[in-house]
Amino acid sequence: MIKVKIIEQTPYTTEYWNQSNQENLLHQTLGIAVGKSVYWIEMNDMAEGREHQVEGLSIRTEKVRIDHHISMLNFNIYNELSTSKEIKVLMAHSNPRECDYQISFISPIEHLIYHMIDRQLFLVNGHLNGVKMKENTVMQQSQVDNNKIWSYGKGGKQTLSYNPIGKGKVVSLCGDTVKITGKSAIDGQAWSITDDCQKQLLQVNQTLLKKHTSISN
Repeated sequence: MIKVKIIEQTPYTTEYWNQSNQENLLHQTLGIAVGKSVYWIEMNDMAEGREHQVEGLSIRTEKVRIDHHISMLNFNIYNELSTSKEIKVLMAHSNPRECDYQISFISPIEHLIYHMIDRQLFLVNGHLNGVKMKENTVMQQSQVDNNKIWSYGKGGKQTLSYNPIGKGKVVSLCGDTVKITGKSAIDGQAWSITDDCQKQLLQVNQTLLKKHTSISN
């Protein structure tokens, strides 16, 4: 049986967004997949660091506003069990506002996710333990809500179902599978950048990658 669980819900309302985020950055949601169960952790944009418990995992999250162009989520996942645990970490970005036009897509050259919302361009990216997340996809909000996000390869290997482009009410997902040994932790970050110029977006993204990860593409 497939389960989708929300740990903490923050309303996707225009009123909330205008009060908490004057710069209209994307909404960030951390997901932890354990088997076929997905736990989505919603964070109030103005909240300080918080801790969540998921199937023997202790998850600390903290939102960081670098400036009005960049929003970053820092997270730490600690395995409280004495045995190893394999999970998939997901980072979802979505637009909580009403708009006339929006499209999200994966660049085939840069392997990066972009959101175009009206005339505003966003780039999203992230890493786990200094390694860029390998899986990217764009899906309709309804697919994510109903956990229809998976493809299964040989041996039942679970990966994000790949879709390079979506229009309307869509969610972009980046993620990766990681094994956490007993009594140990992993760190990760995800960021959303907005700018009028794609070249500037790529330069900022490159700077963040060099600062926080071991690879730069």
